[in-house]
Amino acid sequence: MDKMEHMDNQTEAKKINTGKIGFILSLVTLAISLLLFILPVLLIFVFLFLPLLLLCLLFLLSFVFSIHGLIKKRSPKLAKTGLIIAFLIPIVFLIQLITLTPAGSMPYPLSIYKFRKACPKADFWLNFNKEHIEEVKSQNVFFVLGSIGTVHFTSSPNAYTVEQVIQHAEANGWKHHVTMPASKFQAFINASDDDLPIEEVIFRYEITSIRPFVFLMEQNDSVMIFETGNYLGIPSVAILSEKRDALRVYYNNGARPDPARDFSLPQSLHEFDENNNEDIHENQRHRTGR
Repeated sequence: MDKMEHMDNQTEAKKINTGKIGFILSLVTLAISLLLFILPVLLIFVFLFLPLLLLCLLFLLSFVFSIHGLIKKRSPKLAKTGLIIAFLIPIVFLIQLITLTPAGSMPYPLSIYKFRKACPKADFWLNFNKEHIEEVKSQNVFFVLGSIGTVHFTSSPNAYTVEQVIQHAEANGWKHHVTMPASKFQAFINASDDDLPIEEVIFRYEITSIRPFVFLMEQNDSVMIFETGNYLGIPSVAILSEKRDALRVYYNNGARPDPARDFSLPQSLHEFDENNNEDIHENQRHRTGR
């Protein structure tokens, strides 16, 4: 009898502890899903070692082994924990998918969630005339580091004013520096490097590094430049249409290993602001009858 019992124990010992395996596999899969947030790991994962298909296979195996361990009572507590983790993995992966996908790839309301996640310091624009939000795009731009986002509003003529936009921005921590006609702004960003001093070349590079977005504007639109607290002093832009019926906000929160520096507006733009800002505001008051 003792011999039979000993043989049964040996047979049981030789059985694969599927519950424990399912638990370990679920932990590994969850860890890989979480690590996808980190660019170097993402690149290694996608291009060198583990294709996306293998992650799905790991998830499936962890689920199957955990179920088997639970049914056969092989480390049932670990098997149950593995199942719980396995159910969390699709949620984590969905969050990852939303975060890492290109700008404009998510439909509403996922686009709102994506913007809040990618651009938390600009999400107050989602509360500005939110019933007339036409489009929301955002992206964590890993290859140039940092994040970008844009919110477009469309309403009736004279729905918005320069003052209203500046007031909303400054009430939420942004600092307005200059407002100029879009024709002047286009001339500035299209000028040859040879025609600009180095400080203006650097500023232009920073303000146009918001790719893959392109500034949409007409010559008589008004362009507002804001300091947003970015540690590199990178500016963001709001563009108000000539008819004051459309507003486009372009948020640029670049992040690089460069040392932090203060926001600095080129002297030529300071002079432009002093000479022309009053005219813009006067025209705005004339259009709105204020």
